[in-house]
Amino acid sequence: MTPAQRHTGLDEALLNQRKALYEDARRQNPRRWSQNTRNWNRVHTVHLNPDHAETQNNSPQEVVNPNKIAA
Repeated sequence: MTPAQRHTGLDEALLNQRKALYEDARRQNPRRWSQNTRNWNRVHTVHLNPDHAETQNNSPQEVVNPNKIAA
C-alpha cells in the first residue's frame, strides 16, 4: 500500500480485492495453505516509525558524570 493510496481512500478497496483473491486461491487449492491467510483488515492508525515512538518514551535518562568538568 502506498501513502497516496492510503490518503485517497483506495486502500480499503485494494485490501478487499486482495482478501477475495487469497480466499479464492485457498478454496481452489486448500492443500497449499497450511495456515490462515494474512489479516487483510484495514489498520486505522498508522505510524511512520512505530518502534521509534515506543523507544522515545522509554529511553533512559542521560547519566551525568559528576567528575566531568564542563569547558
